[in-house]
Amino acid sequence: MTRKKVKVYFTDFWDTLVPDNNYFYNMLSELYDVEIDSEKPDILFYSVFGVNFLRYNCKRVFFTGENIRPNYDECDWSFSFDYSDNPKNYRLPLYALFGDVYELTKPRNPEQLMKEKTDFCNFIYSNPGPKKRKDIFLKLSNYKFISSPGRFMNNTNFHLPGFETEKRNYIRKFKFTFAFENSSYPGYTTEKLFDPLIVGSIPLYWGNPEVAKDFNPKSFINYHDYESDESFIEEIVRYDNDEDLYLEMLSQPPFENNQVNSFVAKENVIERLKQIVECDDEPIACNLPDYSKSNIISDYRYRIKVARFKSRLFSKKIKNFSLHTIKVKKYRILENIKRNNNYNK
Repeated sequence: MTRKKVKVYFTDFWDTLVPDNNYFYNMLSELYDVEIDSEKPDILFYSVFGVNFLRYNCKRVFFTGENIRPNYDECDWSFSFDYSDNPKNYRLPLYALFGDVYELTKPRNPEQLMKEKTDFCNFIYSNPGPKKRKDIFLKLSNYKFISSPGRFMNNTNFHLPGFETEKRNYIRKFKFTFAFENSSYPGYTTEKLFDPLIVGSIPLYWGNPEVAKDFNPKSFINYHDYESDESFIEEIVRYDNDEDLYLEMLSQPPFENNQVNSFVAKENVIERLKQIVECDDEPIACNLPDYSKSNIISDYRYRIKVARFKSRLFSKKIKNFSLHTIKVKKYRILENIKRNNNYNK
C-alpha cells in the first residue's frame, strides 16, 4: 500500500538537530513517506532559536524546550510543557527528545548500580540560572565536596563537554546528581531529571512543582516536597548515610508502576502528529495581513516580518519593565556608590 507523502522542514531549532533523523521526523516516518523540503513544505516545525519560521506560509508546528508559551497568532499547533486545555497544544516535555523513554522501564540491577557509586554528588551547569540552584549547591557543599565540572561554579581541573553521552557516562559514578531546572513552572520538566534516572544516579530535583505527573516521586528527592532548604538537605544527608534507604530509592522504577506516562507515550504522540497532518484547516499564516500565496515569502517581506516581530518583543519588554525592576536597579546603583565611597576612604 502506497503511503501518503508529507513534505516537512525544521527551522529555528538547536544547531545539532538533524532534519532527517530527529524525534518528529522519525515518528512521522512510521505513518508517512516523509520528505525534507526547505522550499515548499506542507508542515514546518519550528522552535525558539530564531525567526526564520516567519518566512513560511504553510502549516506551522511550534515546539519549545524552553519555558516559553506558544503564540497561536503564529502557529497552528504546538508541542510544549504546558498543562493546557487548548486543543491545539500537546504537552510534550523536553526529555522525550533526549532518549528512548522506554529504556527507563527495562529491568536493572540496583545492587550493581550501588557498587558503581564512588563519589557523592555532581553539579553540571554552564550558566548561573536560578538563585536557588547556587544556594543549595553552596549549602550542601558544607556537608561534602560536590564535583562541578561545568562552566558555572567549576571546581575541577577540567570542563565536561556539553553532550549527553559524555554527561551520562560521567554522572554514573555519583550517588546524587543536581537536577535543578533553569526555572520553576508547572509542567516545565526537561532532560535534567531524565539523565540521572537513566544511568542510576538519584536526582536532586527542583523545577516543576507537578513533576510527579511525569516521574515516580519515589525515585528522586524533590525539593518541592520540603518546607525549607535545610529540611531538603537533611533528607539528602539521611539517604547518603543509610545504604538500605538509598538502595530502596534506587530500586524504584522511574515511571509510576513502571509505565511510560501518557504525555510521552509513543502511540499518543503519533496520534497527535497524524491529526496535524490530516487536518485541512487553513494555516494561520494565511490569515495574517502580509500573507502571500507563495509558500515562502520574499526576503523583503521577510525583513518586514522580522522587524515587526522584534518590535513586538521590544514592546513586551517595555511593558514588563516594572517599577519593582527600576527600584532594584536604583538600589544596586546606590550600593555600588556606597561601596566605592568606602573604598576611596
